[in-house]
Amino acid sequence: MLETKLKTKGIDHTVLHVKDLAKSRRFYLDVLGMTVNHEDATRAFLSCGAGQMVALFQVAEGTEIKPGDDMNHMALRLESGTYEEVKAYLESNGTSVSGRPGDDMNHMALRLESGTYEEVKAYLESNGTSVSGRPGDDHCIYFDDPDGHRLQLLYPE
Repeated sequence: MLETKLKTKGIDHTVLHVKDLAKSRRFYLDVLGMTVNHEDATRAFLSCGAGQMVALFQVAEGTEIKPGDDMNHMALRLESGTYEEVKAYLESNGTSVSGRPGDDMNHMALRLESGTYEEVKAYLESNGTSVSGRPGDDHCIYFDDPDGHRLQLLYPE
């Protein structure tokens, strides 16, 4: 049994629903420089550094994607505990454990290994990506992926 509170080690993956897995996969690999961790016919788990992944899940044909409202889930890595122990711990602390999707993801921020504002902005725009900023911060890059999910790029510290 768990003797202490849960200790999160990091974000394992964030799931984004996509209409065209091949198109989205190319965007995240070719434009954002991620690599394939593992994949199957309808899902691609892409590594984005430090053991963290973005998972692209293709939706059924005709399914509407609502960027910002349709984040499927975010998975956290834990230091210890079995499924039963973690579930019991969460429930004992008033948390409902279920598989329902989350709501209202505003954006996903990705930290870059290298690059300046000018270089990154020019690169994204040369790949057909429309880039915008944030009021009061003209060096903040926001843009949408092929399915309209809002992304932000953060520069090296």
